[in-house]
Amino acid sequence: MAELRNRKGLSMRDVDELSQQVANQRGNRAFLIPPSRLSEIESRGVIPNIHRLYTLFVVYGCTLKKLLAFYGLD
Repeated sequence: MAELRNRKGLSMRDVDELSQQVANQRGNRAFLIPPSRLSEIESRGVIPNIHRLYTLFVVYGCTLKKLLAFYGLD
């Protein structure tokens, strides 16, 4: 997952800020991805909830299929 972030040239703080935009647009704090949670997702294999998965999809601008592939799903 960190590969996607790095390819986009985004820092963890960038993802945090962009997730705040998504959360504000959706009117739901469940879309937030603080740096600590992103670190857990990237380094410990923590599976994001559906809201955070959506945020990653939007922020990284990739297909949902590509994101799900990180978790072994077709």
